[in-house]
Amino acid sequence: MVDRRVTMLPESHRPWVWDMVGHWFAAYIPLVAWESRCRKAASSAYGRARAAERKHSLLVPVDYHRENTLLFARAGALPVKEVAVHQKWLAETMSPAAAHEEFVRLLVASARGGAPLGTDWHRRLRSSAKAAGLTVDEDARVLAIMFGACPGNVPDGLLDAAAKVFAKSRPDDGAGLADLFPTTDTDGAALLRMLDAAGVVDAMADGTLTPPSGLAGWVSHFYSMYCYVKAQYGGIMQQRMPAELFDLVGRIGPRLRESGERVKMSEGRYCRPYLDADLADAVIAAGVGIEDADRRTLYYWVTGRSVTSSHWRRIQFWDRDWKLSCMPIGETPVPRSPGCRAIPASCAASACALMRYSSALRAPGCWMPNWPSPSSTVCSISRPSWRCRG
Repeated sequence: MVDRRVTMLPESHRPWVWDMVGHWFAAYIPLVAWESRCRKAASSAYGRARAAERKHSLLVPVDYHRENTLLFARAGALPVKEVAVHQKWLAETMSPAAAHEEFVRLLVASARGGAPLGTDWHRRLRSSAKAAGLTVDEDARVLAIMFGACPGNVPDGLLDAAAKVFAKSRPDDGAGLADLFPTTDTDGAALLRMLDAAGVVDAMADGTLTPPSGLAGWVSHFYSMYCYVKAQYGGIMQQRMPAELFDLVGRIGPRLRESGERVKMSEGRYCRPYLDADLADAVIAAGVGIEDADRRTLYYWVTGRSVTSSHWRRIQFWDRDWKLSCMPIGETPVPRSPGCRAIPASCAASACALMRYSSALRAPGCWMPNWPSPSSTVCSISRPSWRCRG
């Protein structure tokens, strides 16, 4: 209806009307429950206003256009495709140094507003800094500020590109990067690679940087954010932790032990998470305890010859016996006869890990004491207490 009414106005009035509509929606973004709908409507109004200006070749005051674009960026309603258009406009109307300064303001404001960051923003930042005669140190500085101000909507492509930039020049202050946890559908591996290249992991390991929630709190929050992933046709599914996380736990293990804190694996972004046995094993190997370890189900991963053949295995603890049920993802297990006690070959590789769990359960301070202590032979694959289904 608004579109039909706007077409009845003179051509020179249409961009101003669309901007006013966008301002109205942008003002209501933090005040109403349907935040995403208001942000989408404001973004659409901004795009329509700029399209009307280009279609009718209208002249727009420079100061108004610059501040108006920043207003939408602060609200997180600036379309990603308009960033390139605005950068070109800045280069045409300002000196290289001033254009770069305004472009950095735009990127930081858009990141702080919660808008999705573009995967090509590192290239645009490099071209802007190069035109202003600045080195890659400027890229690292701006990327660190931008990531520190972003609530979390950062694509993996931009994180991997930032890792390459940080490998050439580390930012002077990377403390804000430790608070970044992208809310995209990812496993967090790109985030860990970026933090490692920026020197944040080294800083956490040598004690020069401690996250606000502590090292154990940081690992717990990482696990809660990425233990599940959205499925293709709806719902969520479990996913394995990236190899970079196990490397990080090993590097910060001494400081984790000194802090005396426990890693929590009982909270998740979508629901109550499962207890990943691989991560629990790495944490216990570092001499750190697991909080809320009274849960009786562990999950570990068995990798096949291809990605599609990766499975998770569920280990349940009942009545002082370990019971193993082999359940491929997305399939329903077919129970065997009650007398079946054989262990499949795919599970043999985890026998050593299970033995470590047996010793960890008996070791004081490494696990919750309210777990029953299994016998010394409970992890022997020849014991009748092992039962396999599926």
